[in-house]
Amino acid sequence: AQDDISYADMVFTIVDNNDVELTGISDPDLETAIIPATFEKDGNIYTVIGIDGSYIYHDLVNNVVIPSTVAYVKGNFYGLSALECIEVDPYNEHQCSKDGVLYDFDITTIIAYPMLKPDTTYDMPDTVTVVSGYCFAGAEKLESITLSDKIVLIDTYAFDMCTSLEKINHDGTINHLPNTLRIIGESAFNNCEKLTDIELPQSLMIIGGSAFNQCIGLTSMLIPYEVVDIGTGFLNGCINIESIETSEFNTHFETRDGVLYVIHNNSSSLSLHTYPCGKPNKSFKVPDDVGSIEPLAFCGTAHLEELILSNGMRSIGSYAIYGCETLQEVYIPSSVISVNNMAFCMCSSLTTVKGGNNVSIIEIMAFNSTKLTTAFLPDTLRIIEAYAFEGCDGITEVTLPESIESVDLCVFSQCFNLTTITILGIDTVMMNESLCIGTEDRTAEIRVIIPDGMQLPDNVFDEYTIAHVSIIGEEPYPYENLIGVAICLLVLFFIIRLFREV
Repeated sequence: AQDDISYADMVFTIVDNNDVELTGISDPDLETAIIPATFEKDGNIYTVIGIDGSYIYHDLVNNVVIPSTVAYVKGNFYGLSALECIEVDPYNEHQCSKDGVLYDFDITTIIAYPMLKPDTTYDMPDTVTVVSGYCFAGAEKLESITLSDKIVLIDTYAFDMCTSLEKINHDGTINHLPNTLRIIGESAFNNCEKLTDIELPQSLMIIGGSAFNQCIGLTSMLIPYEVVDIGTGFLNGCINIESIETSEFNTHFETRDGVLYVIHNNSSSLSLHTYPCGKPNKSFKVPDDVGSIEPLAFCGTAHLEELILSNGMRSIGSYAIYGCETLQEVYIPSSVISVNNMAFCMCSSLTTVKGGNNVSIIEIMAFNSTKLTTAFLPDTLRIIEAYAFEGCDGITEVTLPESIESVDLCVFSQCFNLTTITILGIDTVMMNESLCIGTEDRTAEIRVIIPDGMQLPDNVFDEYTIAHVSIIGEEPYPYENLIGVAICLLVLFFIIRLFREV
C-alpha cells in the first residue's frame, strides 16, 4: 500500500506524520520478531507507536519483543500460530509482560496469551477485570484456567478454538465463571469442545451471539435471573444440550419444555429464541402465543424432523429456521404473509412445505440449498426475491402463478434437475438473469412456457443456461407430441394392413 514502509523484515503503516504501527512480517523464516522503537528510512525517522495484529500472519514466529514506544496493541497476534512468548520493554508505560503473556500496564486487562504457549494450566492475576477479544484464541495446549475473581467482561472470541480447555475455575465438581462477570462477548467460547459444564454467575447480564457455539461437550445451560440480552445462536451446535433452563426470577426470558423464549413487556406474544440442538423430539409445534422466531433459533438441531409454526406469526423471520439440517417437513399457517431472508436456508433435509396459502413474499435465499421436491409457490405469491430456491436439486418442474408480480435474479440457480418453468402471468416482470440456472462449471437446459403476448427480456438467461421458449398451448414439446406420433403410427399400421389384404 502507498503508506506502507518495509524495514528489518517487517511492514509498518503510517498512522500520523512519522508515527507508524506494525502491520506485517515479510520474512517467512523469521522466528523472533524484535520490533524497533524507531527506525530510519529514506531520510525519515519513524516511531513505532502501535501494533495491529489483525493482519499479521506467520507460521514460525515464536517470540515477539515489544519496544517502549508502543502505546497500543490491536488484534492480539491471533495470526501468529507458533507464538510461545511475548516480551515487553520494561520502560513501556502502556503494556507489560508477565510469564510471556501480554497485559496492559496496570494488569487490569489481559491482551494476548500466546497461541502455542506450552503450559497446560494458567492462573490469571487477580487484578484482571477484562479479557480482551481473541486473547486466548487458538491456545490449543491450554487445559485448565483460573480466572480472576474481578472479571466483568470476557470479550469476543476470547477463548475461541481452545479445543483442549476442560476446566474453568473448576471447584472439583463444576466449571464456573466469576461472580463479577457482566458480559460474555460474541463467540467467546466458540469451539471449546472439551467443556462439559459451565455455571453462569448471577451477575451476568449479556450473553453474546454464538457465545458457546459448537461446545459439543456441554449438556446443560441455566440462564441466571439478571440476564437481559442473549445474542442469536448462542448454543449453536451444542448437540448434547437437550433442555435450557432459566431462573424463575428472570423477567426477560422463560423456558417451556426446555425451549427458550423472549418475554416482551409491551406485548403478550413471545419470541422463540433457542430450540436446544440436542432436544430428542422429532416433532415440535410452536406455541400459538409466539409471534416471531429469532434468527438461528433452530440451527444445528440433531433430531427435529417436523415443525408446525404458530398461528400467531405474520412472517417467518430472517434466518429463523436456518441450518436446521434434520428438518424434513414444515407447516406454515395461513397467518404468515412473508418468508424472510434465508428463513429456511441450509435446511438440507427439507423436502415438504405445507400450508402457507397466504404468503405473498419469498425473500432472498429463503429456501436456498433445501431438498424441496416442489417449489413453494402459493397462488397468493406476488414477489420472489433473488436466489430464493438456489441449489434445490429436487425440483423438476415449476409453475409460476398468475399472481406473481416480479421474479428477481437467479431464483432457481443451480436447480440442475429443473426441466420446465411455466409462467402463467402475462404481466409478471422477469428481472435481469431471473432464469439463470447453469453455472460456469455446469450448464443447464430448460424449457420455458410463457403466455401469448409476454416478452421475456434478452438478459433473462445467461450463457450457461440453454433455454427453449414456447407459448402456452402452442408447439407441444416433446411429450405432448407423443399423441400425434401414436396417431400417425396407427394410420400407418392400417395402411400397411390394407395393402396386405389387397
